[in-house]
Amino acid sequence: MKVLNRFARGLGLGFGFACSLSLAACDPGSAAGVDVPAPSSPVTEPVPGSGGATAGPIIDLGAPAMVPLFPGALVQSAHAVPVVGGTLLVLRGGQTIAAADPERDAVFLVDSLARTVRQVRLQPGDEPGRIVEGEGGTLFVALRRGGAVARIDVASASLTSSEPVCASLRGLAFDSKSGSLYVACRGGALVTLDAHDLTRKRSVLLDPDLRDVIVRENELVVTRFLSSELLVVADDGSVSRRATPSPEPGCAEATVAFRAFSVPGGQIALGHQASSNQALGEGPGGYGSSACGGNIVTRFLTLVDPDKATPEPVPVTLDPNLAPSVQDPAGNVAPASMTFQSVALPGAGPLDLAFSPKGDRIAVIAFDEGMGSQNRPVAAGSSPTDSLWLAPWDGKTLPQFVPAAEPLAVLGRRPGGQPVAVAFDAAGKFVVQSREPAMLEFEDGTSVSLSAESHADTGHQLFHMDSGLGVACSSCHPEGGEDGHVWRFAEGLRRTLPLEGGVLERAPFHWDGTLGDMGELVSEVLVKRMGLSALPSTAQVAALGSFLEQLPNLPPREGLDGAAVKRGQAVFEREDVGCASCHKGPQYTDNRLADVGTGGKFVTPTLLGVGLRTALFHDGCAKSLADRFGPCGGTAHGKPELLSADERADLIAFLQSL
Repeated sequence: MKVLNRFARGLGLGFGFACSLSLAACDPGSAAGVDVPAPSSPVTEPVPGSGGATAGPIIDLGAPAMVPLFPGALVQSAHAVPVVGGTLLVLRGGQTIAAADPERDAVFLVDSLARTVRQVRLQPGDEPGRIVEGEGGTLFVALRRGGAVARIDVASASLTSSEPVCASLRGLAFDSKSGSLYVACRGGALVTLDAHDLTRKRSVLLDPDLRDVIVRENELVVTRFLSSELLVVADDGSVSRRATPSPEPGCAEATVAFRAFSVPGGQIALGHQASSNQALGEGPGGYGSSACGGNIVTRFLTLVDPDKATPEPVPVTLDPNLAPSVQDPAGNVAPASMTFQSVALPGAGPLDLAFSPKGDRIAVIAFDEGMGSQNRPVAAGSSPTDSLWLAPWDGKTLPQFVPAAEPLAVLGRRPGGQPVAVAFDAAGKFVVQSREPAMLEFEDGTSVSLSAESHADTGHQLFHMDSGLGVACSSCHPEGGEDGHVWRFAEGLRRTLPLEGGVLERAPFHWDGTLGDMGELVSEVLVKRMGLSALPSTAQVAALGSFLEQLPNLPPREGLDGAAVKRGQAVFEREDVGCASCHKGPQYTDNRLADVGTGGKFVTPTLLGVGLRTALFHDGCAKSLADRFGPCGGTAHGKPELLSADERADLIAFLQSL
């Protein structure tokens, strides 16, 4: 009944919001056997009001085919989770493989020789993510939604204990020297647990949006999800240095960091995205490419040397679109406290990657349900429908995946099912974890079924699918949220809007509310800008709506003062201050256009999860909640001048709690 209710709700409210609540790419793909019109010669168009900036090539895609996107039955799962990667681990002995399954709420232990499977069942809604191996046949699992660390005994395939840590666990790392388990929480807490009994040793509050943790000799490295920033954390818990890769200086900035881990030789492998700073076209296929070449969102593999600083600035052409923190007034990319080596990757969706134990092979996967893209990066030796790429590595210079330097340097394959994670076994052969059907596929072509429980979901598939132009909904809405990026349009700057926590209740869509319903959104964004080669059926529209509607709210920040939150709520609700006059209801929005003195009329944004966002307002002007009370806040945006410094601090605490 719950699934049917969600389905009906999605059907009533329509489709398209998935990616394009900001601009982003959301495409449901194309039916098998449908010919996609060949693109005409790309042309560029000047963008009005952008200072002469040039949008990316406009791709003439022709009229969309009036056929169903997918043949066969439409399916829905009661529990479908956005792809996160990093859920596959080959244990030190090499024989046992552990696979975390966030939808089936289980960890599967696979004997790679006997090909037998044992299941460790967790609590419904735990959503297991990262796995690390401890001592004495112990595994630790981050329960992303359960808010705890689970400890599993491998020999008995049993859950031995579970310890609550924080509302939103992300990264996990084990340090054998100190017997410590490090946990990174999205709210900003870095928690140290005793690996023997999971008691808490220490908790330090870093920047929000933490992702992965890497243990080094005398320090930790922690990544941030939406910015790809790396923080080096000293023994005393302080951040000694930080840096962000810049793989496309002057053209794009690093955004979503899907995965990070140490590799042979002491460097750190970072799988991430870079999002365009160039003006985007709004004509047919306008979201398909950047004026700098390539896509508006490009996936990268970056090798990071945290011990070696970039020696000197890298000269580039001065670009007003590039963030000031990345570029100095002389037109140079600012020197960083770390050294980065980056290569572009094929694919369009969430990525996972692995290095072989000897450090001589690299594997990269994409969950994008690719259609055979017209504009998608394709590695030599592979086809547009591949979703696994293998390359040799000499331990120093990363191979060129797109295009490959040699025809056979990078080999592409398409594993069975829906690939979500990849690893190498002790012999240096790849293993791929599939979401649906739940299975492991080995390099020799054999596979092992993990579970017969199906979580096939049409909406989930639509959300992660390549539109045909090298982007997917998940490109700009990773894990169903937002990428924190500010995009450049003819009408001005626009920050990606979030999808979590009931997006269907937040129409009209886009910041300026120009798309009042889902039909308008599909026509303008999915079909026109995203180059959709086939129109979705009404039922498929509902399936995508149902998938997005079940995405939970972001958890609040850790370490908030409860008394301050309560006082801040009182300030928020004061009639003379005016916050609640527009930010009201369960979504903290009235869904109406308002001019608060920030440059025009915009739809009141939701405040849910606002404490974890890296850019606020339509143009990303405010980089923190405190900035809202400065020039970015607008000239008619409530009455913040009535508040004392203490009242402002309390109000910020309340907003961080939403």
